This record gives sequence, structure tokens and C-alpha cells, in this order.
Amino acid sequence: MSSPDLKSATPRTVLQGLWDAPEEPYIDLQHEEVETKITEIIKRIETSLDKPNVIVAKEVHDFAEQMKQFIQEEKDRKEKIHKELKSVHDILSRTDALVSGMDSKIKKQNEQIDRLLREAKTDREVVSNIKYENVVEERVQGISWYLIVLFTVVITICATALLSNISVGNRQYSFPPS
Repeated sequence: MSSPDLKSATPRTVLQGLWDAPEEPYIDLQHEEVETKITEIIKRIETSLDKPNVIVAKEVHDFAEQMKQFIQEEKDRKEKIHKELKSVHDILSRTDALVSGMDSKIKKQNEQIDRLLREAKTDREVVSNIKYENVVEERVQGISWYLIVLFTVVITICATALLSNISVGNRQYSFPPS
């Protein structure tokens, strides 16, 4: 406002001018500190309505300046909150990526463990079969030796029986000689 306007202004015209002024961006007036300061300023303006118009206009002008300052503080606060939220969002995104990576690694490790368990089961079966084959082989070898000894004894007995009554030509030989 120019100086001549301030001199001719009444409290109502100054307040009406503020009312008709272009609106600032929305401020969250639920913030208690801002609400308290605005209430204090409005009370100061109301008490100064009895004073000359120039003083009221100055009070209104100061009020407008303080409102601009509060608006800027609120913008700064919201911008700071926005930056913090963006930072948290970035951290959550990275965490989500890490969790996804860990999930895939865990899935691969589980598949590898399953494969190793299947191989261990197969190896256990092979070892069991080898042990069984070894036992069977040992038994067969034992039976073979038993049969060889038995066969040798039978042959020896038969040979002895046959040789004990040998006749060569007209002569009869018997073992042991009697």
C-alpha cells in the first residue's frame, strides 16, 4: 500500500483489503504454535482499533508480514517433512530390494539343500547295496571254500576207497596192506 492510502485508510478498509488479497497456499492451522501466534496478533489488532488509522494500518501490515513469515515457516516445515518422507521411502525401497534379493538367495539355497539331500539319500542307498553285496560275496566265498574242502575230502575218500582195492593184472592189491 502506498502512503496516501494508509493515511486515508480506516481499520475496516485495511482489513477488507487483507481479506480481498490473493490467497496464499493452504496452511495447516492445526499446528498449535501457529494458531497461538495468529490468535495473539488478532487480539493486538482488535485492541488497536481504537487508535488512529495509521497505527491500525501498521498493525495490519505487521500482521500480514508475520502471516507471510508463518506461511513460509509452514512451507519449509512441509518441505522438510516431504524430504524426510522421501528419504524414508528410498530406504524402504532399498530394503524391499534387499529382501527380494535375500528371498531369491534363500530359495536357491533351499533348492540346493533339497538336491544335496536327494544325493545323500541316493548315496546311502548305494552304500547299503554295497554292504549287502559285500556280505553276500563273503558268504559266497565262505560257502565256496566250504564246498572246495568238502569236495576235496570226498575226492580223497573216494580215491582212497578206489585205491584200496586195486587189481593189476591177476594180482589184487589192497591198501593198507594186511
